[in-house]
Amino acid sequence: MKMNIALMNQYTQFLGTLGVIASLIFVGLELRQNQQIAIAGQIQERFNTQAQMLLSPLQDNRDMLRIMTVGLNESESRMTEDERLAYMQLNRWRVASSVNIYTQYQMGMLPVGTFEQVFPSISRMYENCLLRPIINLYATPDYQEFLQTLNDTCDG
Repeated sequence: MKMNIALMNQYTQFLGTLGVIASLIFVGLELRQNQQIAIAGQIQERFNTQAQMLLSPLQDNRDMLRIMTVGLNESESRMTEDERLAYMQLNRWRVASSVNIYTQYQMGMLPVGTFEQVFPSISRMYENCLLRPIINLYATPDYQEFLQTLNDTCDG
């Protein structure tokens, strides 16, 4: 009987140790997830600030509304200087937004399906050689590395 109690005591201690280890692993995973959420929140807040700055000149701009409503391919050549400025500002916001989307996706904070929905727009922006200076201005190193995997239609 004494042996059974000693054996039972050992099993109990072993199970208790396993429970403590499992709890520590769970707490570690939870801390890691909370850190990712906090970082993603900071990235999103940074983007929101940047977006507000980039979009504020476009508010109440009828030319911008026309540019966004009418196809750009057919009207870009007929744009006035003010319209071109508004168009470039819109593109600055689009590039900054795509960097934010990619970063959120890389962190696992954006579902694959959402990223796949945005991917064609990112590809089209990257294929537009006129946007490269803007892309290079706003792209993080990780985003630049990702862009290198896309089809490069621009010279140099």
